[in-house]
Amino acid sequence: MDPLTHCLVGGMAAKTAGTSKRRFWIMCFLGSAPDLDVVFNGLGTNWAWIVQHRGITHSLIGIVLQAVFFAWAFARWDKGSFRERAGQYSLPIIAHVVCDYLTAFGVPLFSPFSVKEYSADLMVGLTLIPMFIMVVGLAWVHFKGERGWRGTRPVWIGWALYMCMAISGKAYAAKLVDVPGAITIPSTGNPFTWTVVCPDAGGKIYKRYDLDLFRGKRFARAAVPMPGEELPIRASMSTMEVQLFLRNNRWPMARAISTGNGGWDVEWGNLLFSTRGMVRGKMRVHVDYDGTVHSAQRIFSFWNPETPGLTVPVAS
Repeated sequence: MDPLTHCLVGGMAAKTAGTSKRRFWIMCFLGSAPDLDVVFNGLGTNWAWIVQHRGITHSLIGIVLQAVFFAWAFARWDKGSFRERAGQYSLPIIAHVVCDYLTAFGVPLFSPFSVKEYSADLMVGLTLIPMFIMVVGLAWVHFKGERGWRGTRPVWIGWALYMCMAISGKAYAAKLVDVPGAITIPSTGNPFTWTVVCPDAGGKIYKRYDLDLFRGKRFARAAVPMPGEELPIRASMSTMEVQLFLRNNRWPMARAISTGNGGWDVEWGNLLFSTRGMVRGKMRVHVDYDGTVHSAQRIFSFWNPETPGLTVPVAS
């Protein structure tokens, strides 16, 4: 979910808890604090995946660790008992993980013991309606001087109604495309349009449909290819890192990019249809021209298949 909505939800959590003005701003910041893990994305080492984006910071253990750490770090500026700070600081961090769980990106709830990501597929990364609910809600609570559950309850009811609409939309979208293995995900911006992905193992493609819930119609879109049989891609699949990726990620994609110095960088990712690119890259493996694998590292990037019907052209 986008950073602004995370901050707004953190602020609303502070208003609901009835905190001081200073703690309100701290909790606004903590609403996006788990995403500070992006600073570790450039490490590129085999151990760094634990702390890189959407790693342990977006897990159940990470919630506890961050609440305790920030309760200690802000002790000088936010007076009060350590237990109270840690308890209230955990609220925006929990909200952050829950909000990311609602998107198609997913969160590794049991990291570092498992890298499997869980997602409800009910929202997109840029959530305009929840953002509007939070902005209007915070303004209303501020000018009314409200605080506590009783004062913020109408805002949370607005969230609940939006969730009911999203769940209903997902159920209706699934009825419009009744195909085994199909998964529905929301489209950006319009809550009445959804995307459905249907893996076709026989044809080695992901079939895609766009759904118009308002008119009750579906539209077939260009199919997206599954990972190909090119030498670098087959070689990269022998690594433990890629095998782990394939076990824990749906809709895998791969592309091989010639490095110009005797090999390829094979990037593995999964389909998400983000506004930043159709594929979210998560793993890069360097493969020599003879198929020897030299290194594997975690990445966080977005890209699109360069050629319809193919993964990426590579040298033979």
